[in-house]
Amino acid sequence: MTEKVDLVFNYGGKWVLSPQVVYIKKLNEIWHGYDVDLLSYIDICSEFIEKYGFRAVKQLLVTKPTGRYYLLEDDSSIRTLQSALSSQFSVLQLFAVDEGEATVVIPNICDLNKPYPAVPVEVATDCESNEEEEDQNEPIPSDYNSDELKVFRKEKTERSMTS
Repeated sequence: MTEKVDLVFNYGGKWVLSPQVVYIKKLNEIWHGYDVDLLSYIDICSEFIEKYGFRAVKQLLVTKPTGRYYLLEDDSSIRTLQSALSSQFSVLQLFAVDEGEATVVIPNICDLNKPYPAVPVEVATDCESNEEEEDQNEPIPSDYNSDELKVFRKEKTERSMTS
């Protein structure tokens, strides 16, 4: 995990929610070399309110290096984000949805590490079978004769050597 990150506070832009979520950037402020251990959900929300004119932070979002948006809901989300940080992912693009703006529907960053639940699957077939067909140890008939194949390969090798 990396120890310092750059925080980019994006504000004053506009959200486009369809056909995919996109933020049209307008203004940003960058904090260079911020200590990862000091990241706090409440502190980040407070910055958007106190410095960038938000009435209340309805949603806090971050993008991963792929550009995909993820929702941060609390300090648990921040811890998940901290564990994902690396030398390749050390610039946090932060976005906020202000009170009164439309809600952005995106996955929660905490859901990235959760395993998918096991789903029981039953296998069935429409085919009928009899006991003779169920012997799985029977060899499968082949369309070619292995002795003929050996002769063919030998002749081919001899022809390529004489050419």
